[in-house]
Amino acid sequence: VVVPRYAVSQPTDFSVTAIAGRAVAYEFTPEGARFTRKLKVTQSLRGTEWLGLPLLDFRAVYFKDRDQVDPIKSLIQVDEVLPLALDLLRLQVSFEVEHFSGYGISTGRVSSLE
Repeated sequence: VVVPRYAVSQPTDFSVTAIAGRAVAYEFTPEGARFTRKLKVTQSLRGTEWLGLPLLDFRAVYFKDRDQVDPIKSLIQVDEVLPLALDLLRLQVSFEVEHFSGYGISTGRVSSLE
């Protein structure tokens, strides 16, 4: 996570915790923090199961609560879908966030109405 100058108004401790399981999902703290400038999050694809997945479908996703992540089925109930940049040369993806809670990488979406 890259925090640009003036993104926060006071010294702030940040942490990122990977959620166990196959999903590429993390909890970011301080939870609920909002930023005056976007933070850049970068995720390496090394060690993930991305090969053979539709690369054009990769998106960053936001979820409000850890209970929205099913670590066994590798599913996330999503509150917001965000664009991301895919860098195959470096085998990484990056995206920008304006607030903290949970974020992950999605390679396909299904409507909960289906």
